[in-house]
Amino acid sequence: MRIPFSLKVGFTTTLLAASVTSGGLFLFYSYAYNLLLGEITGRLRDVGYLGTLQFDDDILTAIETLKEVTAAESQLAVEEIRQIPPGDALLSLDEETFATLQQEDEYQSISQLLRRIDQVGSRQIAPAQDFYPQLDWQTSTLGLYLMAEIPGIPDFQQVQFIGSSRHEAIDDWPGNPLGNVYSITDPTFAAAFGGEAQSTGLYSDSFGTWISTLVPVLDQDGRVVAVLGLDYDATNEANQLAVLRLIGLGIVGASFLLSAGGSVLLARWVGSPLKSCATEQNGCGPEIIAPR
Repeated sequence: MRIPFSLKVGFTTTLLAASVTSGGLFLFYSYAYNLLLGEITGRLRDVGYLGTLQFDDDILTAIETLKEVTAAESQLAVEEIRQIPPGDALLSLDEETFATLQQEDEYQSISQLLRRIDQVGSRQIAPAQDFYPQLDWQTSTLGLYLMAEIPGIPDFQQVQFIGSSRHEAIDDWPGNPLGNVYSITDPTFAAAFGGEAQSTGLYSDSFGTWISTLVPVLDQDGRVVAVLGLDYDATNEANQLAVLRLIGLGIVGASFLLSAGGSVLLARWVGSPLKSCATEQNGCGPEIIAPR
């Protein structure tokens, strides 16, 4: 079966145009995504590095105390913790226990330190305070927490929170109380326990959509005591990137249709004279080459 000349030209031109357009848009989207990610993670690392310098000996002692207490009071067996779906969290302490522990000096000192660092993300400038209340996500797009290892889980696929700047439930925020066990969604969370700061890309879990930076908290011997996590609420940026993707798909689709229609019309316009010329040549050929 012979394929019309116009379809051959149309298919080739359309494929070329769609490939060039798609490649260009992919490069543009990748550049925009990496630029956004680099700007946010760079600032988060700066805040995280400076934040870990605020962890004095008293705070480090409080961290060790809370790790021991939460391990002793945990209501979850290792097998139950392992079954937590990635991105979900499960409270390991009963309500009375974590409510009591969160009022102790050890937890309050950690919580106040994290909330003081959390002021970096606030859209409002305020003087230093003796007590820092919990901010909501409309006031600040930054949330901080402390992660620690769980006894019996050496691969850090599940970790526990021993401090948070937003442990209280407010509006649609579920809260992140002491003893909350989290099943990680990104391997960078586990890698941070190796002693090097890590940053994630955009990811979503049961809490929301985030870009995170994880900075190890070290003692004087260089041992990782805990990991300071900084979560940037990237819901708005994720929506903007989704719109950008839709615009890109629309441009590719429009380019495909315009290229297909234009190339078919061009092929027919060029093909008609060529077809006529070929017909005339076939018609006069025998007379020219026939012997007299």
